[in-house]
Amino acid sequence: HHLFLSHVWATGQDQVAVIKRCVSALLHGANIFLDVDDLVDLSKLEESVQLSAVVLVFLSAGYFLSKNALREVEAAMKAQKPLILVHERNVAKGGAPIATLRDECPEHLRNYIFDSGNQIIPWMRIGHFQVESLKLICAAMLLHSPKHQKEHERGRQVQLIVPGEITGIFWKADKRTLLYASPNDPGADVVADILC
Repeated sequence: HHLFLSHVWATGQDQVAVIKRCVSALLHGANIFLDVDDLVDLSKLEESVQLSAVVLVFLSAGYFLSKNALREVEAAMKAQKPLILVHERNVAKGGAPIATLRDECPEHLRNYIFDSGNQIIPWMRIGHFQVESLKLICAAMLLHSPKHQKEHERGRQVQLIVPGEITGIFWKADKRTLLYASPNDPGADVVADILC
């Protein structure tokens, strides 16, 4: 498998099903392991991790309290698999603060998961924002593939473009423009200063 999706069912099952479906659509031919689709024998869980190139850890409430999630991440660490960390921030959708997840993480796994320079990708649900989460997942996945390994070693990023996505554009007003920035939106004033 190109990617193994590690998650806890209660708070991450729906999200990783979306990740599998969307990443498979974005990267045609990607072979992605999801337990409900691919696991035949629970005793072969660690073997499934070892047969995967990269492990995506979906950080949601209770992840580190799950026996099977711990089995997966232990197997990934033992096999020195690269990790992609995706964080569910929305508590109403099963999310938890990173500080809580870090505290729940067994001490012997913390360096491998949280202190190895792994980017934590926020999981977004809304259209164009979700595309950005998915692009980051795909880019991380590709960087750990044999074809892109040299680019990764050079510190280069994989640039992905998704048809129909909103991209950066150069914007210039033809005449004087008034831009409102809410004082209740942290950082809005900084963005307004950059734009004007």
